[in-house]
Amino acid sequence: MSKLFRTKKILNIIIGIVTIIVSLVLFIQSYQKYADESGTDISFNNDYVITLLLGIVIMVYGIITLKEDNAVYYNISGMIMGFLPGAYSLGVFLKALNKAILDTKVKFDFAGHQLYLYIGIIGLLVFVFYLCGYLDNKKSN
Repeated sequence: MSKLFRTKKILNIIIGIVTIIVSLVLFIQSYQKYADESGTDISFNNDYVITLLLGIVIMVYGIITLKEDNAVYYNISGMIMGFLPGAYSLGVFLKALNKAILDTKVKFDFAGHQLYLYIGIIGLLVFVFYLCGYLDNKKSN
């Protein structure tokens, strides 16, 4: 393995670790606990959980490919990195849209949710791209 490829794989691991640390810090900062007469409730920003999972996938991919370079690992990690933000983002968008449809008192804020729609579409397109690569690789082997 050349120095350039080894450096790229180590850079993948570093990017994964930095993503994990940043998203974990932001997740901890977004954590809130509410206590009132009806009980206790906790809340946090779910976006940081998805970012944390993506950081873990990037780091694990870097570690695995450092030992053995295989197109299957590349395609599987790409599918995960496309599916997680794609499904989550579309879920947030569709949940808000469904709430506005079912409850006439709630007005749908498209401008506030359009980024989730775009990220969801792009994420699922990335998932389909890597899925096609995975299926093509399976067919050729």
